[in-house]
Amino acid sequence: MHAIAFLIFEDTNIEVMARIPGLLDMLTEVAVHKDEKLQIRQWSGAAMWNLACCPSNKVILASHLSCLRAILFLLKTTCSVTIGYAVSIVKQLATEDDNKLIIVDYNNGSLLRAIVNIATKDDVGLPNLEITHKAVHALYYLISNQTAVDACKHSPLSDKNTGLMVTLTSLVIDSPDTEVREAALSGLTTISIALSDGTCQFETLLQCLVKLLNSGRVEPTTMALAAFRKISAEDQNHFGMVNCLGLLETIGGFILHNAEIGHSERMENAMALDVLLSLTSNGICCAVVADTHIVLRALEQILRIPKGSKIQKYAYKIVSNLKNIPDAEARLLDPKDSLMENSQNQSNKISFMKNLTCWRGGSFQFIY
Repeated sequence: MHAIAFLIFEDTNIEVMARIPGLLDMLTEVAVHKDEKLQIRQWSGAAMWNLACCPSNKVILASHLSCLRAILFLLKTTCSVTIGYAVSIVKQLATEDDNKLIIVDYNNGSLLRAIVNIATKDDVGLPNLEITHKAVHALYYLISNQTAVDACKHSPLSDKNTGLMVTLTSLVIDSPDTEVREAALSGLTTISIALSDGTCQFETLLQCLVKLLNSGRVEPTTMALAAFRKISAEDQNHFGMVNCLGLLETIGGFILHNAEIGHSERMENAMALDVLLSLTSNGICCAVVADTHIVLRALEQILRIPKGSKIQKYAYKIVSNLKNIPDAEARLLDPKDSLMENSQNQSNKISFMKNLTCWRGGSFQFIY
């Protein structure tokens, strides 16, 4: 084993040795043999990692099922060094497009779930989040337009496991490592696009996006709003969205906060209002929006900003949709709901009522 490992670590031998009959079988057998010494297992992992670093070897290793079996075995050991080699092998193999789906689907997703599990841990023994860093980057390479749906199906949220999406969301919000946050956000972006039709783990996706919108960070917030816009473009997704716990409240709170601090014209505010506009195009869903107090407060604030604001066009269209819901207009104007608590006088109420009824003949009339 010593001699083989020495030869593999010679750059001139890497490509040739991966093609020697029986060599990969020998390396993988050593890795999974129960009676083998830990150091020998580590050398086996290191040798496979070095072979995987060679571009011409990547497909060979990933298509060799005994290699994937050995990698999975090494990922489940208790030795941080061995785990580190195994994660590095997956990361290297996943950089090859032809390998992504093979790895994600291997043994019904067992290999993927092992990587996700490692990405959630910070006690594997190596400093500076090194193993987490490798695991997240392995996931970054594994998740693509072709693998995202399978990956989410193989690693769902459950009572025992956080699953792929929740793990990536937690890393985006909580990781102190910038590269980890960026890699996790990239993976979530790909997943949100692939799952935007609402047919796979829709509720989990929406809850993760709500958490990102609440994160207070620019990149996750923008990504979440872009995802909500894409999802809301499909009518069949509206009912699930308005019934997602905290979704409307978070969007309404986001718009209201920006309006109150003088940032109403932010691009992200337009994105949030566009989501509400889509959701209010459906009668049943519109009624749920109309019953969300903070959304109504946000609309009022938008309608109060200076005349001619482009952002108000969204608000006027939304209000026009809300007017089709019985008593919605009364809810918008009822001081008991605190919507008018800062302007209780009658003249302001009349002015606001005019704003709510400004949609005439297919055009906007800005009345103040």
